[in-house]
Amino acid sequence: MGLSRSEKSEIIDLIKDTFSTLTADLKSTISQEINKKLDEKLKQFFGSMEKKITDLVDKNVSLHDKLDALEQYTRRNSIRLYGVPEQPNEDTVDLVKSVFIDNLNLPTICNMIDRCHRLKPRRVGSSTNSKPSVIIIKFISYTAKHDLRKHAKLLKGTGFSVADDLTSIRYKLYKSAISKFGRNNTWVLDGNIFVKNNGIRQSIKSHDDLEKLM
Repeated sequence: MGLSRSEKSEIIDLIKDTFSTLTADLKSTISQEINKKLDEKLKQFFGSMEKKITDLVDKNVSLHDKLDALEQYTRRNSIRLYGVPEQPNEDTVDLVKSVFIDNLNLPTICNMIDRCHRLKPRRVGSSTNSKPSVIIIKFISYTAKHDLRKHAKLLKGTGFSVADDLTSIRYKLYKSAISKFGRNNTWVLDGNIFVKNNGIRQSIKSHDDLEKLM
């Protein structure tokens, strides 16, 4: 005996519902599997990228340090002279020689000057009470600079002073070291910064070094 039209319709609807349910379950299973594999791939990708970024940062820091060290080495024969009053149309070489001869009695070292210049000459119209700009002096040899440093204590009380010509990075580090340990416990030797911490001399090469000592 054949099925009635309504029975056929019910069977068709049942088949449709069953197929729809199976399809939804299959899609859910496939979606979960895809999401799982996608999460794994993304974790691998970001893990790999994180390592590459870390390596690039480390290489950049290393390169940055090497460039700073190279720049500091080019200043090995240079020194900064503070306190020399600025004059119109001045000859910085003559000014420096006067300081060396009058205050240090070092006429011979004047012949060892390669060149010198103001770091930032005073602008026209600026206050005459402002501190004179520092003079950068480059000697023809490291020995000449070293000899000057040995006599630098004779400048005490004259209004003049000398210091190593540091790169901008090292100068900022030097100022930070002074703020934390005081000027009497902070000094520079051949472009390298040192502090005395609890009676122990320690080299400071980065701001991280300073933080570790605090």
